[in-house]
Amino acid sequence: MREFGWRQMSIIAQDDHLLFSRVTDELASVIFKNEGWILDRYDVLSGHNPLPFFDRSEAQKFRIIHINAYPDIAYPVLCEAYYRGMFGSKYLWILPLWYNAGWWRSNSPSSSNNESCTDEIMIQVIDGSLGLVPDGYLTLQNKSIVTFSGLTSVVYLSNYTDLLTNEP
Repeated sequence: MREFGWRQMSIIAQDDHLLFSRVTDELASVIFKNEGWILDRYDVLSGHNPLPFFDRSEAQKFRIIHINAYPDIAYPVLCEAYYRGMFGSKYLWILPLWYNAGWWRSNSPSSSNNESCTDEIMIQVIDGSLGLVPDGYLTLQNKSIVTFSGLTSVVYLSNYTDLLTNEP
């Protein structure tokens, strides 16, 4: 943010998942508080409607919006952003890059059969968006790095698979 001279951002976070809460909490306490920047935070529970985000007066004040949630939250938010005119050169949407390929398509599971958004609409909204890859995700791509769990990704996956396939 410092590189671009940005000083305020809104985050839509899925608050019932540790990954999202931890990242959002870290942004709020470490980065934004220390820099004196303005952070708007809107938490959404899985399975709940994220669209009340737009009905808050705060939502209209922010041009940089980070979606820190699974695609099933991101899809309806971005679709609504289109209908509210919150896309294009005056807005920046920051999205996780670990979403499945095609998550934004109208036939993807993320769309929940939302008939008001076409692929063309979603392309307009996400065109020019910024994608982020969490540090931990890159760590898992390198099979020799020991993660904060004390395990490499290969050992972790092996242990996890054993837990799923073997009876206790």
